[in-house]
Amino acid sequence: MRRVGITDRRILSWLRREPQQRTDHEQSGDHEEQGAHAKSIRSATCPRAGIGSVGRVPPGIAAHSFRIGREGAIIPGGGPTAVLCPPMSESASRGTDLNALRTFAEGLGPRSGALLREAPAAADAAAALAAGFAPEDAVLQVVYPRAQKDRELLGEFLRYMQPEIERIGDLAIQSRLRGRLDKLDVAQSVIGDLLPRLPDLCFRTRAEFCAYLMNKMRWKASDRGRQHVAAKRREQRVAEGEVGHERADVPQPVEQLIEVEEHKHMHSVLDQLSPREQDILRLHLAGRTPQQIAESLKISRDAVYKTLQQATARARLLG
Repeated sequence: MRRVGITDRRILSWLRREPQQRTDHEQSGDHEEQGAHAKSIRSATCPRAGIGSVGRVPPGIAAHSFRIGREGAIIPGGGPTAVLCPPMSESASRGTDLNALRTFAEGLGPRSGALLREAPAAADAAAALAAGFAPEDAVLQVVYPRAQKDRELLGEFLRYMQPEIERIGDLAIQSRLRGRLDKLDVAQSVIGDLLPRLPDLCFRTRAEFCAYLMNKMRWKASDRGRQHVAAKRREQRVAEGEVGHERADVPQPVEQLIEVEEHKHMHSVLDQLSPREQDILRLHLAGRTPQQIAESLKISRDAVYKTLQQATARARLLG
């Protein structure tokens, strides 16, 4: 069984890093991360009934039974039953029916419905529709930025996307780890991590948000798996004393399983990059400067920067 090596661990660490921890030329690929390959991911993770985004839902609270309190706290009860938006009319799908946009907004909740009756918001949604966005995306582009300062809007946004979050959480957990991890717990943990970053994230389409969440939930599932292993090993130490402590250094089956899953996933991501992207990415993660990479591969430094940006965006979306 192949163990994850130093270079592999650097790649895993790099894929987990937040934007503020990366270099300037790495960060430039972030905006592309949410957009690239969204079409292919839509069919796998984004059925018509839902959307993925950010928020935190405590365990045991149904998707339709919470409201947003002060400072973004989620409080059980008090929220209207979530109504999944009805199918758009044919005229709306052609981008001409503003009434259909308002109907979709009312399906999100009364606050969203009232928002789409306001002239500025209605104009923004109509402009997005005219630009070629789907009706759902056009409405959510209007709701999302305003939800950051409006707790009622945020509650409606979270209720609408909750079924999709659970679906993505299930897809994000590798099949052989599902018996050991709670998909809802993983999803809630990711949402909690992302909630403070709401102002930094941009909503364009449902598919792009779903892709972003899928990436985050995969890594969160791996982290939770490692925590599960650590907890079991601590229990073993207590139960077996010094013998248990000595055996704790021996890789356990679950730990090996997680390591293998991470290794397979990492290489599946890298295999989808071009050979040049793979070479530049590996040299970059090995500590080479752009100038050194350019000299090694006999290409210009500008080509190194451009290729690294493309590889960053693609790897983060695929990962």
